[in-house]
Amino acid sequence: MLADFKTLLKHSLIYGAGVALGKAVGFVMVPVYTRCLNPSEYGTLEMLSRSGELVALVSALGFVSALPRFYFDYATPRDQHRVVSTGLLFTLGSALAVAAVLMPLGRWLSVVILGTPEGALLCRLLLVSVVFDMGTLIPLTYLRIQQRSGLYTVANLCRLAAAVGLNIYLIAVLRMGVAGAIWSMLAVAVGVALVLSGWTLRRTGVGFDLGMAKAMLRYGLPLIPASLCLLTIQASDRFFLRGLTSLSEVGIYALGYKFAMMLGVLVTGPLMLIWTTYIFEIAKRPQAPAIYARALTYYALAAVAFALPLCLFGRELLALVATPHYLAAYRVIPLVALGFGFLGCASVMEVGIYLRRRTGVRLGNMATAAAANLGLNWLLVPRLGGMGAAWAAMGALGLLAVLTYVTCRRLYPVPYELGRLARLAAVTAGAWLAYSQGAVALPGGAQVAAKLAILAAVPVALYAVGFFLPSERAALGRLGRRKAEVGA
Repeated sequence: MLADFKTLLKHSLIYGAGVALGKAVGFVMVPVYTRCLNPSEYGTLEMLSRSGELVALVSALGFVSALPRFYFDYATPRDQHRVVSTGLLFTLGSALAVAAVLMPLGRWLSVVILGTPEGALLCRLLLVSVVFDMGTLIPLTYLRIQQRSGLYTVANLCRLAAAVGLNIYLIAVLRMGVAGAIWSMLAVAVGVALVLSGWTLRRTGVGFDLGMAKAMLRYGLPLIPASLCLLTIQASDRFFLRGLTSLSEVGIYALGYKFAMMLGVLVTGPLMLIWTTYIFEIAKRPQAPAIYARALTYYALAAVAFALPLCLFGRELLALVATPHYLAAYRVIPLVALGFGFLGCASVMEVGIYLRRRTGVRLGNMATAAAANLGLNWLLVPRLGGMGAAWAAMGALGLLAVLTYVTCRRLYPVPYELGRLARLAAVTAGAWLAYSQGAVALPGGAQVAAKLAILAAVPVALYAVGFFLPSERAALGRLGRRKAEVGA
């Protein structure tokens, strides 16, 4: 079991670097965005970005999820290469078809997304960008399947460098505003797609198998509604805020959301990139249920270790990178981060859905959570603005975690370590109460010291309440002795 988690950790760390680099442009550019774009303009960029995600999701037709499943169903490299090539050509074709339908509707899309027809050109540029993004999704999935995590990271590093350079030039130097960000997005998508698609097709050959395409489509299509439901949970709040408050409120909320999303980008996302393919390999072993159970415990521990400092020091982090106009964004970070933690737990617990090929169960869970999210947004956003949207996101994702636990246990029973998880939750809640009921009232320097003390107390408290198993305590002891020897 230890070897399995070492493999997961190794590839998660490398993928973590790759994912972080692939999405880091949004974080690296925060100081530029917040100084060159006012909250309303940042809200406009956020609305366009989220709408692009929706178009990309529909265009992909579930092929990104289907590719690993069908790749491992074939034993010969020739057939595996045909799966990859078919997936790449099909997704490119579907994206072109979607863009061809929507391109003449640019003014209408602008009204729906931004509330004004003046953004029609930006919407059309976004559609072209989505088409080229399809040329990167399958190649990157192919790298994951082959566990080429190093090359995956290099590809994302190049994409990050190009995106940051173009964004700075177009937004900060040429002062093109939101248009500069969209033109940069398009240029990077074109360049990366040409390189990765060309590399992939040189390895696999250019081939298309209609039978494979139909089978992958049958597998992937039922996943689209579930993914749309998840996107509803993660993006509908912007549309509620835009319609019921203002684009400025969208911009401030989006910045806080982006910081909370770091949990998903740096912890959950990297793990899922290896987990969603590795579970099939683990399933062949007699100890598989125990491995799946331990994975949830370790994920929850990693999520707390990352999210708690982020929540405690969210205001200070925002003050470093953003102008005072955006500082109120820190208030939504704890709720949204908790929601992303629930989403990660749900993702780890979906083992039964994939092993039993019961994707309809996932759709039911997602649809229920999405309906709850829409209802909560409708109730809370008019009253609480961005905080209402944060409560809605956290509540819906918490419901999703509960539903996933209940339904997936019926498909594939896993003996999750509920006692350990309860201890972790209790210690984390105690740490947050110590901050919110005491440390938050202290002056600047004293408050920072109190937050650091709270963080230092968490592992001690976990040790005291018996969270760590004897084998883990022994490993921690060996690690401490090794560090002492190195220090000596």
